[in-house]
Amino acid sequence: MEPTKKDEGCPRLFVLFFVVALAVVFAIMFAVEVSFVHFIKLYWGNRGQPCFFIFPSLL
Repeated sequence: MEPTKKDEGCPRLFVLFFVVALAVVFAIMFAVEVSFVHFIKLYWGNRGQPCFFIFPSLL
């Protein structure tokens, strides 16, 4: 009975860890994207925005 309980708990913990890690990665990518958009607008104004193609390429 104990090994089955252990096998049930481990994947749940792994899935939780994976979801949290994925959320952290997406948050970092979103922060980088937003700061890059701000950087582009600050230095180049509204003359073309290649920054929007960077986020899909990271996926």
